[in-house]
Amino acid sequence: MRLMTARDQRPSLRFVEGINVELTYGCQLDCPHCLQADQRARGETAWADPEPIRRALIEALDLGLIRTGINFTGGEILRAGSPLPALLETTRALGVPVRLNTNGWWGRARRFLVGKLRFDSAEVLIGWLQAMGVAVLALSIDERYGRYPGLWSSNVAIVRRCERLRQPYELIFTGLTGDRIDAWRRRLADETATDLGMMAIRDMERVDIGAAAGRLDRGTEDDRQPLARLRQTDCALRGFYRPAFLHLAPDGGVRSCLYAVGAGWLGNIRTQSLRAIAEGFSGNPVTACFSGANFERTVTQVLPTQSEPARRLRHPCGLAATLARRIACDRLRSSAITGYSGDRRQRHGQAGDGTNGG
Repeated sequence: MRLMTARDQRPSLRFVEGINVELTYGCQLDCPHCLQADQRARGETAWADPEPIRRALIEALDLGLIRTGINFTGGEILRAGSPLPALLETTRALGVPVRLNTNGWWGRARRFLVGKLRFDSAEVLIGWLQAMGVAVLALSIDERYGRYPGLWSSNVAIVRRCERLRQPYELIFTGLTGDRIDAWRRRLADETATDLGMMAIRDMERVDIGAAAGRLDRGTEDDRQPLARLRQTDCALRGFYRPAFLHLAPDGGVRSCLYAVGAGWLGNIRTQSLRAIAEGFSGNPVTACFSGANFERTVTQVLPTQSEPARRLRHPCGLAATLARRIACDRLRSSAITGYSGDRRQRHGQAGDGTNGG
C-alpha cells in the first residue's frame, strides 16, 4: 500500500478532466431516483443563460480543465427554449468532444423544437447532433419505464437510429443489479434487432437525495457516526479537493460534487471569471475542510448523529454533499474550517472517477 504524504492532500484542479454543464432542472418526467426533484418542487426550472457558460468553457479550455470533454445535461435539455444549440456552436468551434444526456422523449416525435430549431424526426436530430460534434448520447435505463411505459419504445427507437447512423451512445443504469442490467440489455437487443455495437454501459447507484430520499441503497442502520459513512465515498472524498469534474448549475454556481445539486460554493460564473474561481479554489472553505487536518472535528460539529430526530442521509456520497452544503452556508464556522495545513490522512474508500461523491 502506498503511503500518502502531505503533498497528496494539497487541493488542486490539475486533475479536472471536464466540465459538467446543467442547463436546467426542468423536466417533463418525475423519476423515482432523480437528484433534482427538490429543485423542481421549488420551481427552479429556468434555462441557464448561455453567455456565461460560453465564456466559462473558453476559459476552461485555456486553463487545461477540458481533457475528456464537456457534458451537457439537465433536467431534459432537448426541448423548446433550450440554449443547447448556441452552446454546441461554441463547443464545435473549440473542437472539444461533447457528451449529451437526454431522457429520450423525442424518439418517436415528429416536428419538434430543440431551442428554436425544428426537427422533423429523431433521425434528423441525431444527424444534427453528430454534425455539431456530439461524441456520445447518454440515455437512462431504470425504474422510470414502470411509470412512463411509452418512454421505453421511444428510447428503443433512438437506439435503433444510433446503431444505423453509427452514433455512439451510453446507457446509464441507475439502482439496478447486474442481472437486471443484463436482462434490459437482452431486451433492447431483441427489440432493436441489432448487436448494440455502438453502445457503452454505465451503472450508477441510487443516492438518497431528491426523489430517492429515504431509500437505502448503501449505508447501514447502525452507522451511528457520520465519519464511518463518509469514508466510503466512491472518490474517497478527494472529489472535494482534487476533483475530476467541475459542475455548473443553471444559475451559474460552480461546485465539485455531482450530488450537491444546485450548490455553488466555489463561485458563480455569472459574476466571476472561471479563472478567478480556479485561483480561489485552494482557499475555499469547502475545499479547505475536506483537505484539512481538522476534517473529523468539523464533521462532528456540522453533521447529525443517529440520535438526532432529523432524517439521516445514509449513502456516503449524499452525506458528503450535505456536509459541503452546510459548510458553505454557514460561514460563521470559519474558525473551524479555515487555516488547514493539508495534512489530513487519506480517507479509505473505493476510488472512483470523481463524479460520484465529488
